[in-house]
Amino acid sequence: MNENAMKADIRSARERRNHASRVAARVSQLSAIHKVNVGTVDWDSLPSIPAWCLSTTDQQHILRKTCGAFYLAGTIKNAIDGKILRELNHFLGDQLFQYVRTEYPSVISDDTAGFTSRPEQQLTATGAAVLLNTLPEPPLIDLFRKVIGPPVSKFDQKMAVRSYNSAVAYVARTTGATSLDTALLQQANSSAQR
Repeated sequence: MNENAMKADIRSARERRNHASRVAARVSQLSAIHKVNVGTVDWDSLPSIPAWCLSTTDQQHILRKTCGAFYLAGTIKNAIDGKILRELNHFLGDQLFQYVRTEYPSVISDDTAGFTSRPEQQLTATGAAVLLNTLPEPPLIDLFRKVIGPPVSKFDQKMAVRSYNSAVAYVARTTGATSLDTALLQQANSSAQR
């Protein structure tokens, strides 16, 4: 192994260890606040817990609605009710709304009923389901369900993974960030300035 590869491996191991330490502290803090027993969590799984678990409430909200929009992209593209479309545009912001409507390659979801009278709730609950799907263990799912809100009850896991990966890439690309944490922070700051 050459010296550069060894340094990269050491840096990567250090980053995973730091991430695991931050996640452990966050999980411990949240479990005390929300009274969720996380004693059965396999602490070796902490390095694989996604960065969104460390983000602020505003950052989680942005990622949740972005994940929901990508998951429900087929429904958004098929929407014809002007009032619903205006609400979606307002809730998502014009840039994300236009991207989902015109560019994002969607697969039509099982949600053929369209949007309810409160599309922001539907997007948020769907986004929560997508984010919770990224967690490796039931106690963590129970904990973060209390943090990010209730998910929809029915969704396709493969679409959820695709939606999450697309949302992370979209947020990073639209903010010019190099990491999810940086992207979420920049996105939250730009939303707060509107």
